[in-house]
Amino acid sequence: MNKNILILEDDVVQLELLRNCIAKNYDDVAVKCCTDIDSAVDALNKDIHYDVFLLDISIDEAVVNQNGIDYAKRIRGIKEYNKIPIIFITGYPQFVFDAVNEAHCYSYVIKPYSDDDIVAQLNEVFMSDTKITIRTTNKVYINLDVNDIYYIESMGRYQYFHTVHNEEIKTREHNFKYYEELLSPAFVRCHKSYIINRKYIKSVLVSDKTIVLEGVEEAIPFTGDAGDITSEV
Repeated sequence: MNKNILILEDDVVQLELLRNCIAKNYDDVAVKCCTDIDSAVDALNKDIHYDVFLLDISIDEAVVNQNGIDYAKRIRGIKEYNKIPIIFITGYPQFVFDAVNEAHCYSYVIKPYSDDDIVAQLNEVFMSDTKITIRTTNKVYINLDVNDIYYIESMGRYQYFHTVHNEEIKTREHNFKYYEELLSPAFVRCHKSYIINRKYIKSVLVSDKTIVLEGVEEAIPFTGDAGDITSEV
C-alpha cells in the first residue's frame, strides 16, 4: 500500500495515540507528525506526497480556534491535494459544518474516539483509491468509481462522463488533460475528444478507426496507432 499520512495535533498525548494506532494496524503507512501550523506548512514543502491528512480543528487549546480548517484550506489550494482526503479530529462538533463546507473534508471524528473509529475511517479511505470526486455543472459533488466509467467525452469547455449506470455526468471543473493524467494507465486518450476505459475495450476496428466498448452502442473514434490503445490491456 505504501501510504503517507500527515497528522496535525497539538496535544502530544493524542498525537502519540494516533501514531500508535496507525503503527499497530498498518505496516506500510508512514506518518508525519506536526504539533503546530508552522511545522505542518513546512511539511507540505517536503518531497513527500501525502495520501491522507488527519487534522485537529483547534490548534492551541488555550484559545478555541479554527486554525486546522485554515490549514486545510491551504492544502486545498495546492493542486495535487485538491481532492486528497482530509479527516478532521475535533472536540468541537460546532465546527464540523465549517469543516465540511469550507475545507471540503472527507470525514470527521469527534473526540473522545477509539482506535476502531480511526481505523474505520482510514480503511474507507484506503479502499476508495478507485474513486474520484467530480463537481458537476449543477455544483453537486459526486464520488464516482473509475471502474464504472466507460469513457469521457470532451465537448467545448465541458467533460461528459459516461458510466455503466447509463449516466452522463457533466463537469467543467478540470480540463481534459487533467483526467488523462489522473486516470492513466487504466484509461487511454484515444482521440482529442475521448478518453476510454481500457477494461471495456471489446474490439478495435482499424479500417474504420473506431473502438467498440462493451456495453456502449456507439463506436468511439481513435487516432494514431491502435497498438498504443491496447498495449496495457
